Amino acid sequence: MASVVGVNYAFPQEEPALENVKLNYFKLPARAEATRLLLTLGGIEFENNAFSGEEWRATEKKRMAWGKVPVLELGNTQFMQSHAINMYIAAKIGLLPENPFDRLKGDTAVFQFEDSFKPIYATFSLSAEEKIAARQKLMAPGGAVYQGLERFCTLLEGAKFLVEDRLTVYDVMIFVGISGFVGGFLDGIPPTCLDVFPILKEYFNFISSSEGIQLYYKDCDENDAQRVAMRDGI
Repeated sequence: MASVVGVNYAFPQEEPALENVKLNYFKLPARAEATRLLLTLGGIEFENNAFSGEEWRATEKKRMAWGKVPVLELGNTQFMQSHAINMYIAAKIGLLPENPFDRLKGDTAVFQFEDSFKPIYATFSLSAEEKIAARQKLMAPGGAVYQGLERFCTLLEGAKFLVEDRLTVYDVMIFVGISGFVGGFLDGIPPTCLDVFPILKEYFNFISSSEGIQLYYKDCDENDAQRVAMRDGI
């Protein structure tokens, strides 16, 4: 792939200031929503460059140093990988736990949750009818996704937050992850699919009710079911 003019491929020797911050990703929540939330919660001004798939193919992909997103731009340097970006922003705004053991627990939970969702990725290439059947099987008791979510619920028992007694980056990331199940955009997986996991619903609704989350979504598009659920709860 040809180099992108004006983009610094090498890491800078000194940390850039959190000025001229630009976040590049598609319009949907997915892998950039946690970063959008963290930047907003931290009071960091940023340009939210949210584009359509058509815009990505036409212009945006050519502008990205590695041809993929999300990308956080600090000045003329591009940084990739959503987890790395989230950890950095969280550290800058005080939402990354200082205790290494808390970070171990948080990272474990986030990646385990992502693993619970992964079987769904394999269904995207199926026909419409096969896709629905496969997803229903995954979400049914005994299915791979069901079992993953069932195990994940044990991490939330008796706690309002995932780690520490406050909102951290891990709560933000899990909150966004849960929203992927209730947005109604996955054929075969209804927005009510988490009714069988009351602990997960209670946790999601608790995080949703926090002041910063409510402020971010107060003017969201009423036709965006996923973000409406993130505002109103499930």
